Amino acid sequence: MSIEDFQNIRDTNDHIRDLRISTAEEVVRIDIWRYGKKPERKKKRKRPKECVVTSCDLSSVDEKDKKCLKQLLLRLNAMPEIECQFEVRVDTSAPEMYLLDAHIVDNMSLESLETILHDCRSFCTNIEFDFPHQILRIHCLRIAAPFKRKTLVLKR
Repeated sequence: MSIEDFQNIRDTNDHIRDLRISTAEEVVRIDIWRYGKKPERKKKRKRPKECVVTSCDLSSVDEKDKKCLKQLLLRLNAMPEIECQFEVRVDTSAPEMYLLDAHIVDNMSLESLETILHDCRSFCTNIEFDFPHQILRIHCLRIAAPFKRKTLVLKR
């Protein structure tokens, strides 16, 4: 399942308060307002970003891409729901993108994942949930990937 599937679930009902996703337990918990209770729309306010210390080995990643991937990992680590350590494996076999397979034991909020996807939108394209393998898969573009040029041939 992708993050868009969960966004579609949330958008189908105005009474959904929160969606919690756990890949370790293979569970999706939906928090809903009581019948007759109208949800209040709160304004989003800017929240201070916390300083989080993390250690990671990005030796298999290109030098130009290390900063972006490090930024993504720091944002994942700074999520308020994450209390334990998590493991991330970077698959560099695809020529145009990285596939990050994260094994996170804690429950994650859909709102937090959307914030990360929005903050890293220039290089992070999609987030998928692989429940049978208990993995959160993140698709990131390679900045160092060569451009593919397309030529247009006009026939008479």
